[in-house]
Amino acid sequence: LFPRAISLTLARQTSTTTGLFSYDAPSARVAAFPNGPAAGGGSPTIIGSNFGWLDVTPRGRVGGTACEATRWESDSGVRCVLAQGFGKDRQVVLTLQRMRASTASLFTYDAAAISALAPPNAPTSGGLALMVAGRDFAPRDLSP
Repeated sequence: LFPRAISLTLARQTSTTTGLFSYDAPSARVAAFPNGPAAGGGSPTIIGSNFGWLDVTPRGRVGGTACEATRWESDSGVRCVLAQGFGKDRQVVLTLQRMRASTASLFTYDAAAISALAPPNAPTSGGLALMVAGRDFAPRDLSP
């Protein structure tokens, strides 16, 4: 991926040079399963090109957070096991040896959904605490 040494042998004489040849940079274009749960654990495949013809131990990040695991699948696919997160239109960055492939707004964590409130009604004077139940709330406390 990064600049490679090139050697030429002609009549038992060898000449080597570095920095004159490199492979095309990796490029990420789309995510198969472009959304996943805020709790993490989803496993989208990042589809692109030039990820290498063999496993170069890629590292993935979604929205600035490292994937729990990243697995090379092919020259055009890398799978990322998501960490906890939230938000929409998150950037995905793959690092393959010393080269990076990044995208803007490729992945979205599932939106929060409320399934129940307790109690279901309250006086207009307020002062009553509500318990909110649901899924895909932020995985950590976001209060100031």
